[in-house]
Amino acid sequence: MAHPSNAKSTIHCGPNTEHPDSDKLTSLRDLAQTLDCRYTCCGVRFGTDSILGFIPVIGDFAGLFFSALFVAIAWRRFKVKKWAKLTMVLYILADFVVGLIPGLGDFADVLFKANQYNYAIVENCVLELG
Repeated sequence: MAHPSNAKSTIHCGPNTEHPDSDKLTSLRDLAQTLDCRYTCCGVRFGTDSILGFIPVIGDFAGLFFSALFVAIAWRRFKVKKWAKLTMVLYILADFVVGLIPGLGDFADVLFKANQYNYAIVENCVLELG
């Protein structure tokens, strides 16, 4: 799968768009960005998930909770294919498990943006299903 920042989107999620799901996609995208890449320091983008990951174990479980909440919101708002649901769950589980490794997990959490990948999956499903 392509990196989320390289994902091509044909839905314009700004004002005055004609796609009926654009507002829902915009709010979902904003949540993914908050979790994965809202802040920048020294050219590195990170989000609240990465910040929480610095708190041993508790922060990793909090990140898992918010990522699972993101997935639940996406599934409730949009029709997502079964393979896409499985992929989304695997992304957040991989993010969680790697995040548990002291030091390396914190570094990996900044680099691997599971919620951005999951947003790209949802957006692709919306585009495919129309």
